[in-house]
Amino acid sequence: MTKRWTIPVLAIVMVFTLAGCKYPSWTEAGCRQEAIQETVELKKATSALLPESIAATLEASDGCDSGDEGGWLTAIVDGKTPSGTILGGFTAKGWSQLKLRKDECDVECIAGVTSQWQGKKVEVVVGATQQAQTNEVTIEFAE
Repeated sequence: MTKRWTIPVLAIVMVFTLAGCKYPSWTEAGCRQEAIQETVELKKATSALLPESIAATLEASDGCDSGDEGGWLTAIVDGKTPSGTILGGFTAKGWSQLKLRKDECDVECIAGVTSQWQGKKVEVVVGATQQAQTNEVTIEFAE
């Protein structure tokens, strides 16, 4: 009897894994609720360390329409704003520089920092976008 159920169970686990879901019991509604909580926590952890003009433009995003990707924050900034200006509040508080490959971001990674916040690893990354003269700040929990 065990052998008969092995293949269907394995197939279900593989479908969820290939679809990007973290858990077989994943639901889009549950994902969105978790993503909202994550973005609230990320704002608490980082908004005071960002320049006020950037903190005011942070937008919450999630990957719940395509899988259990959780929530993150983004802001579009002027490409002329130095990454040191964007990340200065973090480095002043002892956040560590991230070692990024240039191709880890949408177009090109410029700079990033990381630190622990309430037992979770947070990453803040500045990356170039496909639009000329703009960069994107992305804030997320790292796995």
